[in-house]
Amino acid sequence: MDTQNVIAFIPSAGLGTRLGDETKNIPKALVDIHSQPMIYWVLQKIRHTGISEIVINVHHHANILIDWLTDYQKKNPNIHIHLSLEIGKLLDTGGALKKARPLLKNFPQILVHNVDIFSDVALFPFLAESLTQKYDVLLLVTSRQTHRYLLFDQSMRLCGWENRITGEQILTRENKKALKPLAFSGIYTMNSELLSKTPIEDVFSVIPWFLHLTKTHKVYGIKHDVTRWYDAGKPPSLKVLREMDIHDFKQLTE
Repeated sequence: MDTQNVIAFIPSAGLGTRLGDETKNIPKALVDIHSQPMIYWVLQKIRHTGISEIVINVHHHANILIDWLTDYQKKNPNIHIHLSLEIGKLLDTGGALKKARPLLKNFPQILVHNVDIFSDVALFPFLAESLTQKYDVLLLVTSRQTHRYLLFDQSMRLCGWENRITGEQILTRENKKALKPLAFSGIYTMNSELLSKTPIEDVFSVIPWFLHLTKTHKVYGIKHDVTRWYDAGKPPSLKVLREMDIHDFKQLTE
């Protein structure tokens, strides 16, 4: 599979408030795990796919992250890091993509991987599936427990969303059979042509946008039976990752 037509986007602008004092003076992307910032490990995982073009958005303690990325780029001239600046305000997950459109639009496919997600997902087969089947959006989902679920039909086409705490549910496609509730992993691919179809608002989330798109586009999920999935933006998961044997941890970044 040729990944030269794929660009990666690592959302890294969040405030990291769940980590408390960890992010008081640095951005979440630079929180340390095994003597390297978490964004270093995500970059490693993406580079293993052969992708060399990477866009990273910045906001919280932006200058500190920019300095680190500038140094990383100098040490790794075979990749190209592009910055999307969200200086004035946070744009949420969808608005971040819209803001970064000038940097992303010239590549047919975009791989999005949140900066705080660590898992045993193999990105290369996931990318191959996305490119082979020509999905507009392919969401990596798992059967782990959460309170917010994406809902899929038998063909794994996105049909809705639900919050099991509030009882809120959104259904976008009629389906007579029971829908499968699966948890979003924070990793997905999308056709860059969709960037011309973003909402008029500057600040919006990708999930409501994808729920709108699924009415007319190929928005699907693919289930991965992960044995290890961690959101390092949460203190309990960050603690587990830091206490993990380094060899086991590095398996999550390959």
